[in-house]
Amino acid sequence: MDAADLRRELTSIAKDGTEFFRVVDARDSNDLTSKQRKRSEDLAARLTQFSSQFQRAIQSSPLLQSEERHLLILLRTMVGYLRKQNLSYDSDAGTYVEYSNLLDGGQLFASGVRQLLERLPFVAPTDTRAQLPASTIVTQGYRPNTAFIMMQISSTIPELEDVNNATKEVFAEFGISARRADEIEHSDVITKTILDEIATSEFLFADLSGARPSVYYEVGFAHALGRRPILYRKQDSELHFDLLVHNVPEYKNTTDLKMQLRKRLEAVTNRKSGKK
Repeated sequence: MDAADLRRELTSIAKDGTEFFRVVDARDSNDLTSKQRKRSEDLAARLTQFSSQFQRAIQSSPLLQSEERHLLILLRTMVGYLRKQNLSYDSDAGTYVEYSNLLDGGQLFASGVRQLLERLPFVAPTDTRAQLPASTIVTQGYRPNTAFIMMQISSTIPELEDVNNATKEVFAEFGISARRADEIEHSDVITKTILDEIATSEFLFADLSGARPSVYYEVGFAHALGRRPILYRKQDSELHFDLLVHNVPEYKNTTDLKMQLRKRLEAVTNRKSGKK
């Protein structure tokens, strides 16, 4: 089951769960009718089945493996909410605690759904190599003097275009042609095109500003291939704990980014910038 299938199933469970809590919230489990109890058990069984499928997806995704225990406990407590068991898991304390109001059951269930949906973009393809053309599976090396830029893309945020242009400008100083996903002509699925670029570009640059799931996924895929992207983020940008162990310098503005990237490339390429 891939990320799209998992999302469809979780969305379906969430829809039915929301309706269930709308009807029965604030009632003790002993007050439920036999029909409501059956619905509770049916939803719990569906979520339990989803949990086993989601666990397999977690174990194949580099960016989710460190969260496996937390996510499985979250799923287990969500099953408890559906069964009207008023226990919640306190991740800070590492213990189960009783929540004070049964109305919280539906709210906690909805919160759990949101947390799971946020993780789904990080689920790796079932068979990454099978999704790449044979020529791109890094057995023939990379394309010299090429770079792929991984970053948030939005026409409503002009600053992003400045970052993209500044990055390409610095790479060009070293004779390296850099491009972003939206600048590539392709007739294939965009995900496959991106994976191809990550697998075969000599250099990889990632701006983690905005904490975009798609960018984190691309960086995770690069790490799975044994690549080491050059990572940056805008000053004060949130950095998810998955990448806290990596060197992710902050930049104040595009001028600062260009200066830092220029020094980085001089060290990596062992040559001076061609900037006049």
